[in-house]
Amino acid sequence: LYRLWNDDERLIYVGVSAKLRARLARHRRRMGDLWSTATWEEFDDAASMLAAEKVAIAEEDPALNRSGIG
Repeated sequence: LYRLWNDDERLIYVGVSAKLRARLARHRRRMGDLWSTATWEEFDDAASMLAAEKVAIAEEDPALNRSGIG
């Protein structure tokens, strides 16, 4: 589970990926400088990771996640 933050330390995106480095590179190409920092958490299994993503999106309201996704 990863979070992308902008220069103002505002959470802009929450996502999951098994290949984090590649996913962040895609975000950089698509979003450019909209984000400056990435943080992440590791999980033992996909089910718990997906559940945590759903909660994070609902509770943390990242600016670029689409409502109802996750």
